[in-house]
Amino acid sequence: MQDTHLVFSLALGLLVTAFGCGPDVTVAENDPDGDGWTQEEGDCNEDDKYVHPAAVEVCNGYDDNCDGVIDEGFDEDQDGYTDCGADGTPGTEDDDCNPVNPDIHPGAEELTCDGVDNDCDEETLDEPDEDEDGASVCDDCDDEDEDLNLDDEDGDGESTCDGDCNDHDPATNSSDLDGDGYSTCDEDCDDDDASLNPADADGDGWDTCHGDCDDDDAALNPEDADGDGYSTCEDDCDDADPLAVPGEEEIECDGIDNDCDPATPDGTDADGDGYSACGGDCDDQEPAVNPGATEVACDGLDNDCDPATDDSVDGDGDGYSECEDCDDNNAVVHPGAGETTCDGIDNDCDPTTEDEPDADGDGYTVCEDCDDGDASVNPGQAEVACDGIDNDCDPATSDGTDADGDGVSECGGDCDDNEPAAFPGNVETLCDGIDNDCDPATEDEPDADGDGLAECED
Repeated sequence: MQDTHLVFSLALGLLVTAFGCGPDVTVAENDPDGDGWTQEEGDCNEDDKYVHPAAVEVCNGYDDNCDGVIDEGFDEDQDGYTDCGADGTPGTEDDDCNPVNPDIHPGAEELTCDGVDNDCDEETLDEPDEDEDGASVCDDCDDEDEDLNLDDEDGDGESTCDGDCNDHDPATNSSDLDGDGYSTCDEDCDDDDASLNPADADGDGWDTCHGDCDDDDAALNPEDADGDGYSTCEDDCDDADPLAVPGEEEIECDGIDNDCDPATPDGTDADGDGYSACGGDCDDQEPAVNPGATEVACDGLDNDCDPATDDSVDGDGDGYSECEDCDDNNAVVHPGAGETTCDGIDNDCDPTTEDEPDADGDGYTVCEDCDDGDASVNPGQAEVACDGIDNDCDPATSDGTDADGDGVSECGGDCDDNEPAAFPGNVETLCDGIDNDCDPATEDEPDADGDGLAECED
């Protein structure tokens, strides 16, 4: 480098001398290089006569004029780098490749994809291709994965950067043609049919791409759990029981819908009441009897097929149920009880046994007739005087009139019903002119001495 500087300085010196611009150099003891400048006078290099304070600064990588700045005037963008190069030769590795842009110089950070050699180093790529897939980081969606780039190898309009999962098969890409949310890259088995896709909406482990016939119902799928050759998608009504198979013969009373047909009963329903003997019908010949029927009292049937439900109740505890007792709230009333007349009750539950008979047929029962053996005696008859009978059954109506109110009627032997002092049983009062006791034998005026004058006159 010293030789280069010497040649360059010598050429410049000759040029300056030729034009009469150089100093008159006198070699002195304290001026070893003979440039006319001593170290005390500011010569910064006493070994190079072309370097001294009066020298012209040239683009050579040296401080020619000893002012402490190298190649001043040759760093236009003031970024600290000139286009002279470190050895004074333009175009070398330390040369500022863009002397008018301060952001471009050796040592600057290389900015990818800006189209500029920021660090003036051709080996530092502006558009590197790290995965070497032919697409630089500026165009590649993932420059660390050679399988992801902008190439559309199969010509389906999508690249691996667009989600094409297989860029060698145009039928396999990320387009969702049927709008079901799944593409062929998402294992959509038919991207022209939105009903077929890999979604498992009902969470039964099956999707429509794999035969799920109803992806909204987890109970329906193509699995054959019981190994009977039928799945729930194939009408298996119980995929946990191999004895339940569509089309099989129904086995009576095994509690299984063997043929998967609810219309085929598990047992015969002879009486057509909807219950078979297998279903708990205790009398399959009687349609009114089955487990779903309501118990009907006193029909002699166990309607609900529950022996604990009484067909009849003996409410009054007289030994006869309501079905035969005409009054199950009265213990004295039941079949076989003695009929008590005139109590207003059918004691023996037999309407032919009269509670109020009319023996004499006069229209009045024994309960109201004072003599039910005599048709002429009843409450509707008129009282007949002095016949000795209570014709109207009213003791207050006398058999005869008691005009004098002495308590004895004429029918009762009152010899003078106008004289209250005259009636049978009364005491005879002498000399009152009245037959007080109604006994002619008892004289009112006796003649004891027989002189023809009663004691009332004698």
